[in-house]
Amino acid sequence: MLYKALAKPLLFRLDPETAHHLIVDGLGAVTRMPGAAAALQAIWGVSARPELHTRLWGLDFPNPIGLGAGLDKNARAVKGFTRLGSASSRSGR
Repeated sequence: MLYKALAKPLLFRLDPETAHHLIVDGLGAVTRMPGAAAALQAIWGVSARPELHTRLWGLDFPNPIGLGAGLDKNARAVKGFTRLGSASSRSGR
């Protein structure tokens, strides 16, 4: 895997805050490029599967995996995280 072989060793050598900003800002920048968001989804995205559907507090989620609060507090990479499978909730109302 590219992540295990290359990305993880490099990211883990960085200061955690620097690595965080590199990923969030980089993901945000990439998704502003024409076609890049679709490419992210095609390569690394998680497709919706009925068995992963989760309903919590009246909200529907395509899967039970979410992002930690504050990960993207300035909403720089929402589009990128969504394309990777961390979709926002969809109200069942």
